[in-house]
Amino acid sequence: MLLYLPESPRYLLRQDKLEATVNILRKIYPYASEAQLHLKADVISKSVKDTMGHTATLVQTWKRLHLNAPNFRALVVACGLQGIQQLCGFNTLMYYAPTLFENVGFDNSLVIGLVISIVNLAFTLVALVIIDKAGRRRIACLTVPGMCGALVLAAIAFHFLTINTGGQLPDDGVGLSKKWNPVVLFSMLLYVAFYATGIGNIPWQQGELFEMSVRGMGTALATTCNWGASPSSLSLPRQRRRRRASLTLALGQAATSSSARRSCRSSTPSRPPARSASTPACASSARSSSSSCTPRRRACRSRRRARSSRTGTASRRPTACAPRRRRPSPRSAPRPTASTPRRLSLFSYTLSPTPL
Repeated sequence: MLLYLPESPRYLLRQDKLEATVNILRKIYPYASEAQLHLKADVISKSVKDTMGHTATLVQTWKRLHLNAPNFRALVVACGLQGIQQLCGFNTLMYYAPTLFENVGFDNSLVIGLVISIVNLAFTLVALVIIDKAGRRRIACLTVPGMCGALVLAAIAFHFLTINTGGQLPDDGVGLSKKWNPVVLFSMLLYVAFYATGIGNIPWQQGELFEMSVRGMGTALATTCNWGASPSSLSLPRQRRRRRASLTLALGQAATSSSARRSCRSSTPSRPPARSASTPACASSARSSSSSCTPRRRACRSRRRARSSRTGTASRRPTACAPRRRRPSPRSAPRPTASTPRRLSLFSYTLSPTPL
């Protein structure tokens, strides 16, 4: 579509193309006379010449935008329109339409969400066609009250829909008055149609409200109000409660696991108790092993006992009373002498060191 878009009149006047500027203005104002078109071109040309040789700092532009009454009124209008666009609740409806209509009692909630999106696209195209013919202000003055009326109709429908459930909307739609379901759907479609025709498109024409010297800063501040007021991170109250419950459960499980780890660490001494000379090595080792026994070690020992009882053999792993026999290193092993026999492990028999 960019290939078919015409150049703006200001850009053409910067290039000294007056005739092309008048042709563009003739398309924008089809009912204006030639004198009015040339007068509009002269006004735009004067504004362009004033801004071409003027370079202002950031502070000067901010003062011109906020301290100049016409510019400040344009800023208030632009920021207000962007805030209304985000705070009217349209994003919440689009994000949670399948969940909402499933709770209302519709079987094909995804199909209904798709229908709402199609209505939004269709009336957006309608707005692009009529926005220059009908005017921005007239469309806004007609569609915003229409949105309010659609929301009032939806509130009435939800009141009678949940009259049997005490004003509560159940998750499965049990107990709802099914005859009010079409009214809810119609009110939502009407609300989306008014939104897409008016407030969904008009705030993005905000550049027309500002003069050239402050247009960049004005549109930036208005767009910041749009994203600052965006309720995209908000969720339905029921979903917020579910998220809070899941977060509480996760925190509880983490606290339980951390307390269990702390108890295991506290039950295992960092240093074994000192053994006195009168205490046998077997008893002291057995006492230390029983005191430092953790649930995992007890489970392993019970499995070894059960395995040994089934096979009828003793466990290969030595107990605490029978310490594991360490093999002496080659350096520390005593060398055989003439009086001591020498054992060759390769043939597993003993040879006498006596010479033949």
